[in-house]
Amino acid sequence: MISRAGGLNLLTALGLALGVGALVFAAYGVNPISAYVAMAQGVLGSAQGASEAVVKAIPLSLTGLAVALPATMLLWNIGAEGQYVCGAVAATWVTLFVAPDGSAITTLPLAVAAAALAGGLWALGPALLKARLNVSEILTTLMLNYV
Repeated sequence: MISRAGGLNLLTALGLALGVGALVFAAYGVNPISAYVAMAQGVLGSAQGASEAVVKAIPLSLTGLAVALPATMLLWNIGAEGQYVCGAVAATWVTLFVAPDGSAITTLPLAVAAAALAGGLWALGPALLKARLNVSEILTTLMLNYV
């Protein structure tokens, strides 16, 4: 449940985002209201638009969660991009080569488990360095993005 202050912060952030976006549209000579209406129609106007929005939103949400959860413990996971790529590669590999019959009932759980395992293993190095040698997780996770 969202607290009253949390809901207010959410509405403030949404209002600021829409306001800044409107300023950018106006700076380019585009009517902000018609631009927002066109964006909404593009997403909600068809099943394909809505499914594409979901396809884009899920990885971004999970990657944001991978940063937000450690941040609550004052740990900074700058390597979410590398962990996301490792998870995507593992899920793709399982889908293409391991899934026994190709049905969604068996393939999806295997792909999700492989993605979580691969992303976790990619973060294991920086986690061990932080736990054992007190090496900055900011530097190690950031450097692993480029590997």
